[in-house]
Amino acid sequence: MHFSDEQVQRARDVSLLDFISTNEGWTIQKVGNFYTTKEHDSLRILSDEKTFFWNSRGLNGHNVIDWLQKTRNMSFTESVRLILREDGEKHYEKAKETVPIKEEKKISLPLSADSIDRTWNYLLNDRCIDIEILQYVLSEMLIYQSIYNDVVFLGYDENGDVRFAESHTTETGSPNRPKNITGSDKKYSFHIDNKNSDTLYVFEAPIDLLSHCSLYLMRERLQAETESRNINFFAFSSVNRLSLSGANSKTALEGYLERNTHIKKLVFALDNDKVGMENAEKYMKQYSETGYDCKIIIPPENCKDWNEYLQHLHTLEKSVMDNEVLAFTEKEMTVQNEPIGVGSEQPLKNNTNTIISEETRKCNTSESKSQKLTTLYMN
Repeated sequence: MHFSDEQVQRARDVSLLDFISTNEGWTIQKVGNFYTTKEHDSLRILSDEKTFFWNSRGLNGHNVIDWLQKTRNMSFTESVRLILREDGEKHYEKAKETVPIKEEKKISLPLSADSIDRTWNYLLNDRCIDIEILQYVLSEMLIYQSIYNDVVFLGYDENGDVRFAESHTTETGSPNRPKNITGSDKKYSFHIDNKNSDTLYVFEAPIDLLSHCSLYLMRERLQAETESRNINFFAFSSVNRLSLSGANSKTALEGYLERNTHIKKLVFALDNDKVGMENAEKYMKQYSETGYDCKIIIPPENCKDWNEYLQHLHTLEKSVMDNEVLAFTEKEMTVQNEPIGVGSEQPLKNNTNTIISEETRKCNTSESKSQKLTTLYMN
């Protein structure tokens, strides 16, 4: 049976929420940025009411046709025929259309892959992101794997619509050149919120953000074991975190602060290099003048960023690593009152309002596992 282009498009535009509610009898529930069902809480349906990810079964797709092909093994023709109900039965509701924002491009997300194996291996094994953190961002639909085998980090607006996407290669050893997806609005860059906290940590990139979350959870596990108590797997979410998607742009920070007026404290955790430190100094000065309580934290000297530090920890023997993690403390130094402006040839050092480590030692992920590391700021 042949279907016209208009008929196929009509089938693709059907609301998956309406379809599964009618055909499967499942109860639809809205959870944060997505929909799920009471019967299958690992199923995630985006706010477009068509794109779905069924994490426990490794299934995903972009419309009801995909749903039928992957959950019922139906052919394309069988799927379209069932959706259109050419026999005169109930016609399904059309998925809601996102109201376009004036003079803004519509984001064009890359199609999702059939699995997340490359993303899982890359973030868990290559980047050492904690498994609980990884499961969290997957369950909250904050990341997915594209058909190009890149990991895509998502940013949502207040209505739960995807407004930002940034892709990273998962190829081990390949240059990591993050790419903002066409139509992305940096004001909604990748972030993890805690509306009960007035503190915002600011990072250069999503992987640094997730690395910092991982460090928090690593310490919580060890503290819970030491204190003979249950682990609080959400200990990492005690603060808000934001990725700037590049140190030189404050668009993401400006947008976040506009939407979250309860934020009072800013902690800049940019890369430990010339660009990162110069921008951290610049932002601290600018936002301190507008009334925010600002601080800067840095990884150990010669560790370029938070992920490099996290990877280095994983090169240590377990007992050594555990001791380092448990020893993490906040170190705020008594410093010289000499601000270092952008373009200064001076290295970042004991500057007013700056948090740095009490002592610094070389950080190199390829060095001996017995190497001792510096202390790290953590709340």
